[in-house]
Amino acid sequence: MKRLLPLAIVGALALLPLRVPAAEPLSHWKHVQSLTVPQPGLVKISLPADTLGAARPGFEDVRVVDDRDREVPCLMQPTVPAERELRRAKSLNVSLSPAATVLTIETGITQPIEAIVLEVPDVPFLKAVRVEGSADRTNWQVLADGIPIFRQAHGVAQTELALPRATWPFLRLTMDDRRSDPVPFSRTAVPWLRLVAAEMPAEKVPVTVTALDPVNQRSRWRLQLPNANLRLAALQFETAAPLFTRHLTLSARRVTEAGVEETLLAHGTIFRLGVAGQPTSSNLTLAVEARVPTSELVLEIEDGDSPPLEFRAITATRRPDYLVFHAARAGAFRVLTGNSLCAAPSYDLAQLGANLAAIAPASLTLLPLADNPAYRPPTPLPAVADNGAPLDTAGWRFRKLVTLARAGAQELELDLDVLAHAQPGFGDLRLLRGSNQVPFLVERAVFPRTLAPAVSLASLKDRPRVARWVLKLPHAGLPVTRLTCTSPTPLFRREMTLLEEVRDARGAAFPRILGSASWMQQPGAPAGRLTLDFTAAPTTDSVFLEADNGDNPAIVLANFEFTYSISRLVFKSETADGLHLYYGNAEVAAPQYDLRLVAAQLAVAGKAQATAGAEERLVKASWREQFGGAHAGRPVLWVVLAAVVVALLVIITRLLPKAPALTGDDDARPPG
Repeated sequence: MKRLLPLAIVGALALLPLRVPAAEPLSHWKHVQSLTVPQPGLVKISLPADTLGAARPGFEDVRVVDDRDREVPCLMQPTVPAERELRRAKSLNVSLSPAATVLTIETGITQPIEAIVLEVPDVPFLKAVRVEGSADRTNWQVLADGIPIFRQAHGVAQTELALPRATWPFLRLTMDDRRSDPVPFSRTAVPWLRLVAAEMPAEKVPVTVTALDPVNQRSRWRLQLPNANLRLAALQFETAAPLFTRHLTLSARRVTEAGVEETLLAHGTIFRLGVAGQPTSSNLTLAVEARVPTSELVLEIEDGDSPPLEFRAITATRRPDYLVFHAARAGAFRVLTGNSLCAAPSYDLAQLGANLAAIAPASLTLLPLADNPAYRPPTPLPAVADNGAPLDTAGWRFRKLVTLARAGAQELELDLDVLAHAQPGFGDLRLLRGSNQVPFLVERAVFPRTLAPAVSLASLKDRPRVARWVLKLPHAGLPVTRLTCTSPTPLFRREMTLLEEVRDARGAAFPRILGSASWMQQPGAPAGRLTLDFTAAPTTDSVFLEADNGDNPAIVLANFEFTYSISRLVFKSETADGLHLYYGNAEVAAPQYDLRLVAAQLAVAGKAQATAGAEERLVKASWREQFGGAHAGRPVLWVVLAAVVVALLVIITRLLPKAPALTGDDDARPPG
């Protein structure tokens, strides 16, 4: 039957009308690879990583031509693993003994099982588990022993148990409780069982690893793949660290209608653990199963108070991508890639996509990627104009000179001046050359930056038990999102409150709560760290952190850091001078540029780092800005009071009786 399938597909191809789009000149394609087909028929080849990297992210520019330069309909077929099916087990029985907790699972499944996924209470624990399988609930076979499951206080967890792939009517899990309290399993928390799925092919990919600066107790690594557009299956880690648990996140950039964003590709936990009396068990693989549009990834590892892991190597595997086409006769064919302007083709071959997936790949050799000798390089991003509509800048309060290292695609990170004075959503940002706008996209990064404030202690006479730390920011209104600090004090429990003081129109001050958290530190634990997320952004440049010490000695705090998100402008400029960034206009809406229609091209273009100069104030500062947000009401109040005093003096002067006028006779009259 399998032999008849390709013949049926060939017959279907013969019945399909051959509709090939109007061919563009071959000079529009930058790269070419040659292929010799020994006999006519369906051809399915695995594309090398170089070919995928030379194509556009959606493979709209992949074409096949024959020896007469005629376009041959083709179809891209990625390898996408089937989703692992999860089924709830039929029943769960929980029994306790003085030394163990035993979970007996009736699977109710007649298909092979590869893992048990437990529903575990949200409490910290670490247990070694023995897994057994049975067909009759009487005779049990040990499948695994000493496998750790755990949940840590900072959220890292491993509650999945891998099994030898087989069908088991009954499974029994025995958890060792001799060294710790039992985990409170509920009888209603029936576990999930993951069924065995078909194995999919994968190929190794070399990875270049570079360490980045750590952020907020997280180590960061740049992973450079050999090419873009690869579908990563997994990352494997090699480390000599003896015992550890780490939560990982893997991120890359992606294009949306709103602009270019860094997006999460995968997250998971790696570990190497040894429960007392049991052999060491480990999981050093991060499953990804995602298409990576660029060749650069960022791996972030939550280290907490532990030292960063040192890796001997990080390796990757990718899923192959296949190209399928029908060769009407044997001979030479060429695969073309590297056309940034062409539209995606619409071939009738796509109607047979599901059937073509069953064809085995041919062992044909696609020659290495080569430059097309007839290629005529187009203008970079030709659809992107850097000369937009004119703009009257009378309503803008600030601007900065933008300096470019070269013409072309650019990337400009927004500094603290812009973050403080622009609208929260950056709707008032404008790039101008002369009086004309330069279109841009806003890119919001996943990874934040940190800012160290000036710190001082303030005493509160009306609340002597409360310790207050004054944290001074360089600007009012900065969009900070998190505060962290550490304490060497070994034992305490405090309710921490984050606030600012704002004033109403009359100048009266009142507190505005920005966040709160409970913080506890016990002897023998690592130095504590407070992480406090803002529930609202501050409007002033002074933030206060308060702790009610009660009858206890004051705690010591240090290493204060604010966190804020990174935002960038991505744009194209054909000239390297005369560019300004305008901001600080609360009345305008965000601009609508056609640039977003070619955001994918801009995302993968090589971008230069633009820099912004000193802030120029275009409109005279108001009283509120001159005197600061926290005291904005005071100048108005004093002016009003002064006006009232003057008015009262005028009224009193007019109400007093006038003194009688003196005459000459009065002067001559003798006294008495």
